[in-house]
Amino acid sequence: MAGLRNDSNSVLFHVGAEIGETLRLAIGVEIADRDRRNVYRPLAKFQHAFEPVERELLLALYHVANSWEEGDEVVMVACRMVPNNFDPDPAHGQFASMVNVMALHAYAWEWRMNMKTGEITSRQLDDRLSEFPAINQDYAGRKTRYSYHVAMAHERLQRFEGLIKYDLETGEKQEYLFEDGQGGSEPVFAPRTGAKDEDDGYVITFVTHTETGESEVLILDAKKFADGPIARIPLPSRVPAGFHATWADGDKIAA
Repeated sequence: MAGLRNDSNSVLFHVGAEIGETLRLAIGVEIADRDRRNVYRPLAKFQHAFEPVERELLLALYHVANSWEEGDEVVMVACRMVPNNFDPDPAHGQFASMVNVMALHAYAWEWRMNMKTGEITSRQLDDRLSEFPAINQDYAGRKTRYSYHVAMAHERLQRFEGLIKYDLETGEKQEYLFEDGQGGSEPVFAPRTGAKDEDDGYVITFVTHTETGESEVLILDAKKFADGPIARIPLPSRVPAGFHATWADGDKIAA
């Protein structure tokens, strides 16, 4: 589910799939009244039959980078899960199947849903495993050119081995890999003060040395992403790998 929110309503994109049959998708508007009660009203429904090869690739999606309107279409960029081809590890007991899924092997993917014709088209953006996308939140619900992802290691357990910057217009990407022995966390984007365009800012993440437990903050210039960190801030204690955070300017946070 993804969408955009303003003071009075939200547009929610609900994606559900029947593996081996069809993708069923609905787009609706959620209206919040003065008492904060929400009423959902469907706007359009779609159904897309998959080719056999597509069905083999389809599992689920967890995380959406962004979605926006473009002409008659709603565009959604997300990370689409793919089989990791690992057998469940008996060492994890009753949780073996869940641990296997939570490796979160996924590719960056784009869907386009035509609000007039009901047609859905999709395309794979990269064959590099990536997840936990982040954007410049000033562009949430608007057309986005850049998305910043965690580079996922092809391993049984989740390990973030670097960061990827995608250019959704040109299809190009830049990649920064963490140092040997380091694992990272989900990035956030912090706009530069007085930013002039979408990627005028910084990508920030935590990394931890797996052997020593030493942690630090890495700050990358989003415009020179592949050059690596422009600043490193050592931390006084270990910070475990994590995800699902955001950036907020200090003057926007109530004291």
